[in-house]
Amino acid sequence: EIVLLGCFHGSSSSAQDVTTCLTVPTSLSSSQDVGQAQQPRQAKNVVVALELCASRFVDLRKDVQKERQGETSTTTRARPWPIRFAEMVQSTMKQRGFATGMAAALLGGVSGMQTALSGLQPGLEFQTALCHVMDLEEDGHNNDDMTIVLADKNVDETLDSIGSIPTVAMDLWKDFLRNPTQNWSTTFGREAV
Repeated sequence: EIVLLGCFHGSSSSAQDVTTCLTVPTSLSSSQDVGQAQQPRQAKNVVVALELCASRFVDLRKDVQKERQGETSTTTRARPWPIRFAEMVQSTMKQRGFATGMAAALLGGVSGMQTALSGLQPGLEFQTALCHVMDLEEDGHNNDDMTIVLADKNVDETLDSIGSIPTVAMDLWKDFLRNPTQNWSTTFGREAV
């Protein structure tokens, strides 16, 4: 059986959906009353695919482990969000270039504003799935009971792709303007018409 769970990233309802999806109700034995509450049991041989790359997963796992040990997670440090955000953008620009830094600023800014205005918790559904698997490991379950598979390309590749959009767009416009005999669909493709 394959279950594809659509999530509204960061919402408590999606985190609850993850929990529900990762637990399976115990079937009722003939001696149980149908009206009795069913106790959930853990699913066996389940693969949980998360839309995360390895670097984001490592950060998430560190944060979860720190929170479980009573430490402050790296995503909720005491320093104000705008300062951490500016440092992240500056670091990205130094490492990956101006355009990629601007892409990180745009995506991070939108995400930060969404979080501030909505009260959503970024990555909550991922954290819920990870905690569920970690709880199984701590309870002595076999690693084959539930496995996490990461199903997203590296965040740096995504930022590089987004950061290259202005250059690609400029090249397309230059090509279009240099060769007036070409029409819009020749330069940009039939899908752009």
